[in-house]
Amino acid sequence: MRGALLLVGSLLAFNSSVAAKPNIIIFLADDMGWNDVGYHNPGVSTPNIDRLAKNGIELDRFYVNSLCSPTRASLMSGLFVTSHGVLAPVQSHKTNGMPLDIKILPEFLKDLGYSTHMVGKWHLGHANRAYWPQNRGFDSFYGSLGGGAGYFNHIWDGGLDLQSNGNTVFNATHLTYLVRDESLRVIEERTEKPFFLFASFNAPHAPIESVAQDPSSADYHEPNGRKTYLEMIRELDDVIGSVLSALEVAEILEDTLIIFASDNGGQEPQSFIFNYFLPIAREAFASNDPLRADKGKTFEGGVRVPAVIWWQDRFVSDLKIQQPFHIADLLPTILKIVGLNGVGFDGVSQLELLDKKNTKKHNYRESFVVGGIGSEALYDWPFKLVKEVSLPFVPDFFSTENYYLFNLIDDPFEETDLKKSHSEIYDEMSNKMKSLERRSVVELDLSQGLEAYGGEITKQPWAEAAQRVPGH
Repeated sequence: MRGALLLVGSLLAFNSSVAAKPNIIIFLADDMGWNDVGYHNPGVSTPNIDRLAKNGIELDRFYVNSLCSPTRASLMSGLFVTSHGVLAPVQSHKTNGMPLDIKILPEFLKDLGYSTHMVGKWHLGHANRAYWPQNRGFDSFYGSLGGGAGYFNHIWDGGLDLQSNGNTVFNATHLTYLVRDESLRVIEERTEKPFFLFASFNAPHAPIESVAQDPSSADYHEPNGRKTYLEMIRELDDVIGSVLSALEVAEILEDTLIIFASDNGGQEPQSFIFNYFLPIAREAFASNDPLRADKGKTFEGGVRVPAVIWWQDRFVSDLKIQQPFHIADLLPTILKIVGLNGVGFDGVSQLELLDKKNTKKHNYRESFVVGGIGSEALYDWPFKLVKEVSLPFVPDFFSTENYYLFNLIDDPFEETDLKKSHSEIYDEMSNKMKSLERRSVVELDLSQGLEAYGGEITKQPWAEAAQRVPGH
């Protein structure tokens, strides 16, 4: 959407109205559905996420891209998918990732005196060390580079994918609890500097493996569909609770800005034909009810996700915020919190919307885009234009490309297509979508088949297999 990516974030001005430098923690779930948190569904147990929603601000219209890598790139860069060019998940055979000419969140915060740490799933470049988190502004990285792994054996597409700062780690602990252990270590070993912690869960992404599926445990039992999926979410929630408790014990909870969100809508159970072409979808047990569709699609169920932001005594509200909030807005919002105005982002600061000290009326944000692997949605509130194309593995004789127009205030579940009755709005938004500046860096390539999560070791660990380049 905005050009001059090499200059993104280089034009910064001090904002004297905000001088605090809180610790910052971002919890990112993987493939958690709209209906998979307790504050949306009493049948789901997430007491700690619910606590964040109760004490903080529930972002009721928080938008992400429809797939993991595109969303993570928007979070890190403050750019829409059309600008950063990560249009699809970074596959195991890919050698690139999030473009290196884009300055990202931890780099900004490091420049501002933060210590920066990442735990968990990266999925923005693995084959070349230049793309690794510790070479993109993170002081430390403990986690996995790829799109998914066995929760106990940590294998991604044949290679062990668990590292600590570039060195492969052999550890049979469930991935969710590794996020806990390393997050607690970051808190315990903090210095006088404010810290940024990106706690990026694999859960509840497939494979469906809760702690009960530990092959070495006497209590092992076979996975059981949505029941096991919800166990994985409860475990994720337990980890968030452990981190909150650690902040309280350290007496720094009130000094910590906490954000929780999912990276895209959950993957719901699919048809036989869909499962045939994408076998991993057989492990799909999420629920996005009552929203339409799911992961990989740009209807609301694929891109509107549970999200909360809490900064004790500062970001608190008894009301849901109904104004749209794009994940790309987080970077400029965080910079504004620590006293800087960022220039060159697609995202916009939403600080005035969040801050209880602000008494000004906040207008709806300008138009924005979400997308992934060909499908897109353009929002010009309250209207939404959807371009929905078939996933690339669908045979040509089944493939489609359709456009829809919805009014989300009147029709939040996208049941009534308005493109004929509101043809002028449809034409205007269609032209706007077609005229968007676009960058294409990471695209889906199925020529080498689909990658596997878990399974047997057939290749080098990913840390050792990566290309080493001078300076990295």
